[in-house]
Amino acid sequence: MRGPGVDGPLGEASDAREDLIGTLGPHEWLGVDLMRAATELWRRHTIPTHVYSGWVAVTDAVEVAAGGGLLVIQWPPGPMTMDPGCGFIFNVYTQPVHRKHGLGRQLMDTMHQ
Repeated sequence: MRGPGVDGPLGEASDAREDLIGTLGPHEWLGVDLMRAATELWRRHTIPTHVYSGWVAVTDAVEVAAGGGLLVIQWPPGPMTMDPGCGFIFNVYTQPVHRKHGLGRQLMDTMHQ
């Protein structure tokens, strides 16, 4: 596992995210190139500020097998916590060839720590 912030291959992580979006069925979107450029700009802002952290599971050949992200947004303190942040886990995805090996569960466990 690599993270937080995905210190590994961001290009391959973007490819995995695009694969995830492609599995969602027919939809209209602006295109891979525009999404990739906008995502890279977004990551360059959100990773250093700890708004976003990403984790990837990589193979011995340094290929992304699975990945997921954590977005922390501002949240008002309440009766359960005084923490001003609330985390949302999203885009957890395992490449089909690497499924049924517990990578998604390992990612979730890691992101929850």
